[in-house]
Amino acid sequence: VIYLTRNGVQQLYSLTTESPTLSRAELPPPADVKLRALYDISPTKAKEYDAMTRWERLCLMVAANDFMPEWLREQGLTVDVFSLEELTNDAAALLRLAPGLKAAELADWQGRDINRKVEGGRAESTLWRKWTKKQKAAYKEIVG
Repeated sequence: VIYLTRNGVQQLYSLTTESPTLSRAELPPPADVKLRALYDISPTKAKEYDAMTRWERLCLMVAANDFMPEWLREQGLTVDVFSLEELTNDAAALLRLAPGLKAAELADWQGRDINRKVEGGRAESTLWRKWTKKQKAAYKEIVG
């Protein structure tokens, strides 16, 4: 199993502003079912799932970066963990995972800035500043 993680601040930005499914007020039922399943295997529970806000539930998805690979290993699977940022910036790491890729095409793909239209860029510090105090507190409590 290859488990792909993301920078948590950037992931929440994508989920809440870029995803047409998850950017609405209420989570669609399939997403809620998946998040409830993550809650069930999460080692720490800040509060009951039904009492969590939509934002807190999405923070739970980010928190899974820490506990999901180990949970999968406990199920007897071999799990390699890579971050999206690592694979989009390190051609050698991506080529080890997918040796059939052509290095020249990969370099071109990695050189593209898919988020160049985002005002202020997608630096973690820029996105963090846009969050409310309540959002930051929930993130720290659930994700760490």
